Amino acid sequence: MPVEILLTTYFSIQHVQAAAYLASRATRLERRSAANSGSSNLDVAVKGYASSSLFTTAAFLEALANELFADAAMPGGGHLSPLDARASSLSD
Repeated sequence: MPVEILLTTYFSIQHVQAAAYLASRATRLERRSAANSGSSNLDVAVKGYASSSLFTTAAFLEALANELFADAAMPGGGHLSPLDARASSLSD
Protein backbone atom coordinates (compact mmCIF):
# COMPACT_ATOMS: atom_id res chain seq x y z
CA MET A 1 0.00 0.00 0.00
CA PRO A 2 1.68 3.24 -1.15
CA VAL A 3 1.78 6.12 1.28
CA GLU A 4 1.86 9.68 0.08
CA ILE A 5 3.32 12.47 2.20
CA LEU A 6 2.80 16.07 1.20
CA LEU A 7 4.82 18.92 2.63
CA THR A 8 3.77 22.50 2.07
CA THR A 9 6.10 25.32 2.99
CA TYR A 10 4.63 28.76 3.43
CA PHE A 11 7.42 31.19 2.60
CA SER A 12 5.26 34.17 3.53
CA ILE A 13 6.00 33.35 7.17
CA GLN A 14 9.77 33.54 6.64
CA HIS A 15 9.41 36.73 4.61
CA VAL A 16 7.35 38.55 7.25
CA GLN A 17 9.73 37.42 10.01
CA ALA A 18 12.70 38.66 7.99
CA ALA A 19 10.96 41.98 7.31
CA ALA A 20 10.33 42.48 11.03
CA TYR A 21 13.94 41.63 11.86
CA LEU A 22 15.32 43.99 9.21
CA ALA A 23 13.01 46.79 10.34
CA SER A 24 14.11 46.36 13.96
CA ARG A 25 17.77 46.46 12.89
CA ALA A 26 17.12 49.64 10.93
CA THR A 27 15.45 51.23 13.96
CA ARG A 28 18.30 50.24 16.27
CA LEU A 29 20.94 51.61 13.88
CA GLU A 30 18.90 54.75 13.27
CA ARG A 31 18.98 55.49 17.01
CA ARG A 32 22.73 54.91 17.07
CA SER A 33 23.14 57.08 13.99
CA ALA A 34 21.24 59.93 15.66
CA ALA A 35 23.64 59.79 18.62
CA ASN A 36 26.68 59.75 16.29
CA SER A 37 25.55 62.41 13.83
CA GLY A 38 27.57 62.55 10.67
CA SER A 39 28.42 58.85 10.52
CA SER A 40 27.90 58.02 6.85
CA ASN A 41 28.58 54.31 7.42
CA LEU A 42 25.67 54.09 9.87
CA ASP A 43 23.43 56.07 7.50
CA VAL A 44 24.18 53.62 4.67
CA ALA A 45 23.47 50.67 6.97
CA VAL A 46 20.15 52.18 8.09
CA LYS A 47 19.09 52.73 4.48
CA GLY A 48 20.19 49.20 3.57
CA TYR A 49 18.18 47.59 6.36
CA ALA A 50 15.14 49.80 5.71
CA SER A 51 15.07 49.14 1.96
CA SER A 52 15.65 45.42 2.53
CA SER A 53 12.71 45.42 4.92
CA LEU A 54 10.50 47.02 2.25
CA PHE A 55 11.54 44.51 -0.43
CA THR A 56 11.02 41.61 1.95
CA THR A 57 7.58 42.98 2.85
CA ALA A 58 6.70 43.00 -0.87
CA ALA A 59 7.92 39.39 -1.12
CA PHE A 60 5.71 38.53 1.87
CA LEU A 61 2.62 40.01 0.21
CA GLU A 62 3.28 38.19 -3.06
CA ALA A 63 3.94 34.88 -1.30
CA LEU A 64 0.81 35.28 0.82
CA ALA A 65 -1.36 35.91 -2.25
CA ASN A 66 0.12 32.86 -4.00
CA GLU A 67 -0.42 30.69 -0.92
CA LEU A 68 -4.04 31.80 -0.59
CA PHE A 69 -4.71 30.96 -4.24
CA ALA A 70 -2.92 27.62 -3.89
CA ASP A 71 -4.99 26.72 -0.83
CA ALA A 72 -8.20 27.76 -2.57
CA ALA A 73 -7.32 25.51 -5.51
CA MET A 74 -6.80 22.44 -3.28
CA PRO A 75 -9.66 19.93 -3.31
CA GLY A 76 -10.31 20.33 0.42
CA GLY A 77 -9.58 24.04 0.47
CA GLY A 78 -6.39 23.67 2.51
CA HIS A 79 -6.21 26.25 5.27
CA LEU A 80 -9.25 27.96 3.76
CA SER A 81 -11.53 24.98 4.47
CA PRO A 82 -13.31 26.72 7.40
CA LEU A 83 -14.53 29.41 4.97
CA ASP A 84 -17.79 29.22 3.08
CA ALA A 85 -17.30 27.46 -0.28
CA ARG A 86 -18.30 30.60 -2.18
CA ALA A 87 -15.72 32.68 -0.29
CA SER A 88 -12.83 30.40 -1.29
CA SER A 89 -14.04 29.75 -4.84
CA LEU A 90 -11.65 30.75 -7.61
CA SER A 91 -14.51 31.62 -9.94
CA ASP A 92 -17.15 34.35 -9.69
